[in-house]
Amino acid sequence: MSTVQDLQARPGLRARREFTAALTVGLLVSGAVALGMSRTWVTATAAPQALPRMTAEVTGGGLAPLAGGLALLPLAAWGAVLASRGWVRRAVGLISTGCAAVIVWAAAHPGESRTLLERGLAAKGWTAAAPYTTSSTAWRWVVLLGGIGCVVVGALIMWRGPRWPTMGQRYDAIDDRPVAPSAGGVDPPADELDEESLWRALDRGHDPTGEP
Repeated sequence: MSTVQDLQARPGLRARREFTAALTVGLLVSGAVALGMSRTWVTATAAPQALPRMTAEVTGGGLAPLAGGLALLPLAAWGAVLASRGWVRRAVGLISTGCAAVIVWAAAHPGESRTLLERGLAAKGWTAAAPYTTSSTAWRWVVLLGGIGCVVVGALIMWRGPRWPTMGQRYDAIDDRPVAPSAGGVDPPADELDEESLWRALDRGHDPTGEP
């Protein structure tokens, strides 16, 4: 009997483990995208004669404004995944995948940083006659790899999401469990009932505190 119950429980257990793994990876990659878009991608440094060193920075959101506006959506989508089910969850996965694809494209084709850097240097007293050097950070690649991860996880939501458990499923399962009546259809005395059995007896219209 226990073997049959174990076999019946395995699909639900696999779905729960799959959901936990997808949630963990999804939060990591979408968090990396949101963080990377807010960080500096390119830095310019100028050292004019008789003047202190000047630096200007451009963030990922400055080089890719559209991707910057979408950066939080893959992360926020997991809240909708937790609260939804069925075709709604598939729709959330589709939207998340589309946003992640735009972010990947933006990270692979960022805008021109020269104008933004020179504008930032000029605000600090730099003139066009003075040379400057530029350097890039690894945040662009963090966003690119994180965006690819979001595309994969979003596709997984569309494919497997409806099979994953939902927030209220545990409580639904408790309500659906049958309660075996006592002998003769009479509930046992109240002092022999636990709290759950007391509520179930009340739901059936019986007063467990009264005379049997």
